[in-house]
Amino acid sequence: MVRVEGEVQVPGSKSLSIRAIMAASLAEGTSVIENVNLCDDVKAIIHAMEGVGVQIARDGTTLVVEGPLKIEKEVELNCGESALCARMLAPIAALYDAPVIITGDKTLLKRPMGMIEGPLSVLGAEVMTKMTRLPITIHGPITGGHIKIVELITSQFVTGLMFALPLCKEDSEMIIEEMVSSDYLVLTEEVLEAFGAKIETLDDGYKMKGGQTYTPCEFDVEGDWSGAAFLLVLGGVAGKVTVKGLSLPSHQPDRAICDALLSAGAAIEVDGDSVTCYKDPDRTFAGLNGFYFDATDCPDLFPPLVALALNCNGFTEIKGVDRLTHKEVDRAKTLKEEFGKLGASIAIEGDVMRINGSKLKGGKVSSRGDHRMAMAFGITQLITGKEIEIKDADSVTKSYPQFFWDLETLEVKE
Repeated sequence: MVRVEGEVQVPGSKSLSIRAIMAASLAEGTSVIENVNLCDDVKAIIHAMEGVGVQIARDGTTLVVEGPLKIEKEVELNCGESALCARMLAPIAALYDAPVIITGDKTLLKRPMGMIEGPLSVLGAEVMTKMTRLPITIHGPITGGHIKIVELITSQFVTGLMFALPLCKEDSEMIIEEMVSSDYLVLTEEVLEAFGAKIETLDDGYKMKGGQTYTPCEFDVEGDWSGAAFLLVLGGVAGKVTVKGLSLPSHQPDRAICDALLSAGAAIEVDGDSVTCYKDPDRTFAGLNGFYFDATDCPDLFPPLVALALNCNGFTEIKGVDRLTHKEVDRAKTLKEEFGKLGASIAIEGDVMRINGSKLKGGKVSSRGDHRMAMAFGITQLITGKEIEIKDADSVTKSYPQFFWDLETLEVKE
């Protein structure tokens, strides 16, 4: 095993960047958004908003957004591979009395969109999908009302409803039978509040007054915990890595990577906006230990958690496998099969993934177009010092374009 050491400035949160751009696009006037993560998914929402009349100027990682968006005739909006863009945009498109076709590329065309049809139809929109997949055609307007979300496989569509319903003429109430990824909805609330929208949180959903407007503002995007998770795992396993630009406290669900690392025996230090993870000197000879972690509400952590678990002694159990089926790929199956090519011992038992600490070898693997798989293989290659050929490694541009460049800045000590 090699040893790494260094500091990395993590890009802005992809989730918050997309939400802030959407809110700014709905506001009448000029908003300034700082520290935007200009990854492929964020570029997708920028292009979509420009397609409906929003003026967006870029200066480095700062965006100046001039809204509001206008939909006065049929328009087609391409969301690239961003599921958040597509699912969030659908309720917003339903506000307008003109057909909106939402489409996408590659992996997004395979991801489920059926959850959109029922609630928007109840609210008065005409909705048509291609066998519950993209493209979606939506024709509003919706005017508000009462809806119940019964089967929620992702919180992304709820985020879209939270953006759209305050703009309806009438008041709205949304009841959610079983909440998932609730922290992402807290992120949505934070953005809406910053842009002047008011939402009342219920025990099982939300209430929103109709007739609200969005107010332009200056919004600073906090650093991305999802990307930082891989770098912190690298530090905990193979040396010492400091990730700069993070916020604590934070409502980003993937901040929970710190809990997993501590459970495994790694050390964490926080200094302002910097988080450092390193091998605990008291455990240098014992190594890291297997752990239990519930990733149901932070499923994007599965790839870095697996990379961590493979470098721990004994078995690790990670709960939340059911949340992985509808990602860019079937992520549980992909983790098992692709890491298996490197000698990993991974079993899936219902909703639990069981990983045995394994001595990995080099070899050829594929990200299968999944950005988080590519990042997991990237840190694994550095940890093992073995030659690992990663097919579709450039998929990291979906969320963290400079990931492999940042890895190269870390000092490797044999």
